[in-house]
Amino acid sequence: MNRDGPVIIINNDSNNQKLLLEVFNKLEYTNEVVFFNYVDKALDYLEKSKKNPFLILLEINQHLTESLPFKIQLQRNAALQTIPHIFFSRTYDKKIVAQAYSLNNQGFFIMKNVDDMVDLITVVIEYWKRTVSPLDFSSR
Repeated sequence: MNRDGPVIIINNDSNNQKLLLEVFNKLEYTNEVVFFNYVDKALDYLEKSKKNPFLILLEINQHLTESLPFKIQLQRNAALQTIPHIFFSRTYDKKIVAQAYSLNNQGFFIMKNVDDMVDLITVVIEYWKRTVSPLDFSSR
């Protein structure tokens, strides 16, 4: 797992992007933050980039229909399947949460405001920075 790699955020709402960028700037993580408006553009980047991303954050409400094919593509690619992927949203209901978890994601979080997101992103980043991955053993 490339703990110093970029954080990929898939969200086509410019207000949400600004909020998330404000959060990452406030936290001063050194990871590059890369935004994509659409899942297909993010997948293209993930498959072609020489950078090994640290984390993928996907806004589930905006991309619910694209999430299953996206997840399937991640699972088919050995290099991509170990990248943690988290779903988030500003709104949610039982159906969306159930569908998100049916995709075997590693979390579903509600994005409310900057202060809430600072706490949430801190927990998520610190959790994944401390997690052991199969890739940690590839060079041994």
